[in-house]
Amino acid sequence: MNYYGASDIGRKRKSNQDCFSVFRVGDYLAAVVCDGMGGAKGGNIASNMATMLFEKRMRDFFDKLKGKPASKYIDRFISYAVGETNYDIYRLSLRDFSLNGMGTTFTAYLTDGIDHITVNVGDSRIYYIPDISTCDDIKDAFVKKLTKDHSYVQNLIDAGTITEKEALTHPSRNVIMRAVGVDEFVEPDITHHELSGGSVLLCTDGLSGYFTRDRSYLKILRSDFSLRSKVLNLIDYANFNGGTDNITAVLVEI
Repeated sequence: MNYYGASDIGRKRKSNQDCFSVFRVGDYLAAVVCDGMGGAKGGNIASNMATMLFEKRMRDFFDKLKGKPASKYIDRFISYAVGETNYDIYRLSLRDFSLNGMGTTFTAYLTDGIDHITVNVGDSRIYYIPDISTCDDIKDAFVKKLTKDHSYVQNLIDAGTITEKEALTHPSRNVIMRAVGVDEFVEPDITHHELSGGSVLLCTDGLSGYFTRDRSYLKILRSDFSLRSKVLNLIDYANFNGGTDNITAVLVEI
C-alpha cells in the first residue's frame, strides 16, 4: 500500500499544532492524524504525544503476539492504546500548569489489506474515495465520510435542531465534545469497514472545513496525480480558500 502525508501551518496561525504519522506494525499499515489544542505549546505537545505514544503501544502489543494473528485482539489493542495515551497526556497537563487544558483530536486508519478500521476522537475526519472503475452504480462512486464528528454542532444535527447546512456557519461549529487528554478517560469510536480499491484520506478540519465551499477537492482526489501531488494540491486548495487553520492530510492507496 502506498501513502503520502503532509502538514502545513496555514495562512493565519503562528504555529502548527497538527501532527501525523504513518507506520507499519505486524500485517497492518496505520496512519494517525491529530489536531492539538490548548495554546501553541500545549496543543503541539498533545498532538505529538498522541501520535508517538499510540505507535509505541501498538508496537508493544504486536511484539507480545509473537506472530500470532492480531485480528482477534485488534479492537482491544486500539482501545487500550488510545485510553492509556489519553491518560498520559491528561496526567502531564495536571503536573504542568502551563499545559493545563491541553488536548488533541485523534483519528487513525488501520488496515491489513482486508480489514479496514477507523478510530476517532474529536472532529478530524477520514474519507473513503472509491475507485470509480470498480463502481457499478454512480452512487457508489461518491466520496464517503467514514467517521462522525464529536462536536457541538454534530449533536445539534443529530437532535434535529439544525441542518448540516446551518452547521457550516454556526458560531460554535469549532467546539468539540470529546478529545484525547482533556479528561481522565476517553472512549474512541472504533469501526470496521468493507472497502474495495480506491484510497482513504485522513485530515484535520483545516482541510475538511472547506469541503463544502466548492467541488475542487473532488477534482484533486479524482485526478491521475501521484499521491504526493494530490496531498500537496489539497493543502494548496485549503490555503487558497483562506488557510485559517493548520492543514494536515494523509492519503493511503488501498
